[in-house]
Amino acid sequence: MTDEASAQMKKAIFNNFKLFIDASKAVTVIAAMMHQLDHQLVEQKRLCSALAEKSLFQEGTQICLSQILGHIVDKASRDESHELSKMNSGISSLMNLVDGVSNLVKDSARQLLFDTDAIEVNPSTYTKQSYIHLFVLSDYILIAKMQYDS
Repeated sequence: MTDEASAQMKKAIFNNFKLFIDASKAVTVIAAMMHQLDHQLVEQKRLCSALAEKSLFQEGTQICLSQILGHIVDKASRDESHELSKMNSGISSLMNLVDGVSNLVKDSARQLLFDTDAIEVNPSTYTKQSYIHLFVLSDYILIAKMQYDS
């Protein structure tokens, strides 16, 4: 009986040892993943801080992303009657503002959904390059660069 008990004890220890080895391998993999995630989060935080410090405008004005998103949400939450009248008058104002666009907006089903002024930014230096106007229509986006008569 002692040999039998001893064999069972050795088998239990061996099974638990395999379980311990498997668990330690899993912990090692999870630790490596956590280290990688921590590194990625630190890098993203550094990039966000660097972008927040850079100014989009030469005057030094900072634009907060939450303010931009809030402005977009506010503009999108206006009532439908105002939006419909804006869409109808928007195509005519688009034709008046942008040269050579009349052939693009002649489709009667096409509607102006949103338009706004924006600034074209150099992707490497984040400095202002020019002023642009964005028009979001029902089936495409029109980007018009503002030109000044000289």
